[in-house]
Amino acid sequence: MTDRIFIDSNVWVYLFTHEDDHKCKVAEQFISENGSRIALVISSQVINEVTNVLSRKKISELNIRSVIEQLSQICII
Repeated sequence: MTDRIFIDSNVWVYLFTHEDDHKCKVAEQFISENGSRIALVISSQVINEVTNVLSRKKISELNIRSVIEQLSQICII
């Protein structure tokens, strides 16, 4: 059985917006330390929430698409 961990949308928002350096570093460290040994899991709701927050923060559509692609590559949806 593979261990799995659900990652909530706020962690991804911290990681991709870089607005708060401390929170970004903590999110980055958590993902990098756990992503190689535990399956990272997100829901479609997480993708929608991240997309919505990034849109409100005026992130370009191209960058948002890149974020969604990255999430789908490193996580189980």
